[in-house]
Amino acid sequence: GRLGFKFRGGEPGGAGVDQFTVAKDDAIDIITDFVPGTDKLFFPTLTRDLISVIDRGGNTLVQEFSTDTTLVVLTGITASTINVGDLVF
Repeated sequence: GRLGFKFRGGEPGGAGVDQFTVAKDDAIDIITDFVPGTDKLFFPTLTRDLISVIDRGGNTLVQEFSTDTTLVVLTGITASTINVGDLVF
């Protein structure tokens, strides 16, 4: 992590379709059971052009494009499995 950033989450969303709301704040959300093509990441304060999705260490990082600030970590998921339908703005 980065100095000054808090980590939040690590909790599973549960069975079925989950929608995880991602806040632009000083915490990094960690999602342990995201299912691409089923679950959704909801970004109420950002637009699609402000987000980048990258692989890092066997996980997917969703970052704010202009600052490389990590907003959410999807554990055990590769970025290539995330599609535009998984991201809601």
